[in-house]
Amino acid sequence: MSTKSHNIITLVCILIIMFCIVAFVLIAVDNRDKTNFVFNEHLQDTLVTISYDDNVDSLSLKDVSYYILVMEASVNHTASLYNPSNNSAYWNLYINNTFLKSIAKDNTIYVAIRDHIYYCEALANGYKLDESEQKIISEEADSIYNNMTGKQVDATALTLEDLYNIRYKIGLATKYITHLKNDEGLTEEELNIDGKFYTELLEKYVYKIDNLWDNITLGNITVDDTNITQQEN
Repeated sequence: MSTKSHNIITLVCILIIMFCIVAFVLIAVDNRDKTNFVFNEHLQDTLVTISYDDNVDSLSLKDVSYYILVMEASVNHTASLYNPSNNSAYWNLYINNTFLKSIAKDNTIYVAIRDHIYYCEALANGYKLDESEQKIISEEADSIYNNMTGKQVDATALTLEDLYNIRYKIGLATKYITHLKNDEGLTEEELNIDGKFYTELLEKYVYKIDNLWDNITLGNITVDDTNITQQEN
């Protein structure tokens, strides 16, 4: 082998080693950032921006934390039935090439966006909640607030007023959805996040999910289960 060939091979090896080192450092930094991410320190950060017509709305992580709370409670209940001694067994199920916790995460953010869009549509079409409906919303907020665990309170920092406002938005969105079903003949499937009506409605809205969402893994934010591992976002 000539000296020139030997030098080229040596240079290539050095470049490969340098590339591996840089890649290792970048992965380590990314993992460190996710490990050091403290959920309740980012509650006021904007998580989603939604633009339509001349309006720009935003959802904070705190707004979406309610949906995380509901999703985690629901999935964790099923997880406790699936394997009473280890809830992570259900959360870490691998379905259709992804983890169940990732499916739950996607559904959480897209349901929050869907509710906001139907809420906007309700307002645009002049819908309001009457006194009796507002009373129901108030009772719902009271019930949720009084039954929140210490971990749920610490993680979300949701106040009774926050819960009322979130439940009001959901209540108004639900009232509009009920109108679409009863008066327009639309089905539940058409109105869902992957339904024909909703996907067409979504074309008049532009939404962006902040990279903040990449740092979040569902499974033990608002529920007590130290066995759940951080395998997949």
